Amino acid sequence: MTTAHLNQIAAFARGLNACIEEELQASFDRSLSELTALVSIQNCDQFHIGWLAQTLSLKHSSAVRVVDRLEQDGLISRLDKDAKKQVGLAITKRGATLATKVLASRENITRSYLASLSEDEQKTMASLIEPVIRAHTTTSEDVYRHCALCDDGACANCPAGSEGSN
Repeated sequence: MTTAHLNQIAAFARGLNACIEEELQASFDRSLSELTALVSIQNCDQFHIGWLAQTLSLKHSSAVRVVDRLEQDGLISRLDKDAKKQVGLAITKRGATLATKVLASRENITRSYLASLSEDEQKTMASLIEPVIRAHTTTSEDVYRHCALCDDGACANCPAGSEGSN
């Protein structure tokens, strides 16, 4: 593979990510960390602040601030500390409604970004990406990090693994 090919792949990944980030933030007037946190918490039945920090690649104090804002807006709630003294997180009905809208928007943004490809080309692209995702998803933390903005129920055979499924 040439450097030009590698540049094209990197530019594609960066462009799609930037498009998703910009459009989600503009549509929902929230940071990508907050929106990703909502979807991640919705996708997992046992989520805590430390795990959220890992998933979002944030320092613990930054994750606490994200949780504070979401809780203040009634989108999530803190649960009692568990045996390890970790504060659990649960999505509220209002938060689940917003998370569903975020996922629909992310799907539409991605469809729009890929619109220059035929449906068959998009399917081929997805099948080429699967082994790359699989190769870079070796821990449950990797699963949550890779699938943080995924519609948890959409992938019957998730290339990231089953750890992300409820």
